Amino acid sequence: MKRLTVSALNQSVLKALGADKSEKKTVIVSLKGNAILDEAKGQSVPEYVTTNAAKKVFADIEEKQDAFLRRLSGSKIGYSLKYRYNTIDNALAIEVEEKDVLAIKEMPEVESVVISQGYSVPKT
Repeated sequence: MKRLTVSALNQSVLKALGADKSEKKTVIVSLKGNAILDEAKGQSVPEYVTTNAAKKVFADIEEKQDAFLRRLSGSKIGYSLKYRYNTIDNALAIEVEEKDVLAIKEMPEVESVVISQGYSVPKT
């Protein structure tokens, strides 16, 4: 009996839904590790961000994010960086082809991947 992997199952669901795997999607990739809010530990965030401890946390978050982006490049996953998050989440907004979302989810430093919803302003 053939055993389905999660990736193969997800790919079959996308195919059944008629998803265009080459379509670009903006995704929010949350990485493992704390954000500034997690490290403030009772201090207000505006107070905490002025401390030397916060500067180290900012540098650590930036290094983790840069390492993740290097991994994407090394994995031949094309992306466009849209935004970096560090205060309430250690995350990145990137635009990738839909076919690459599952591979990103399976990377060891990734906590979660959410496809960002975009909305158009109604014309009046």
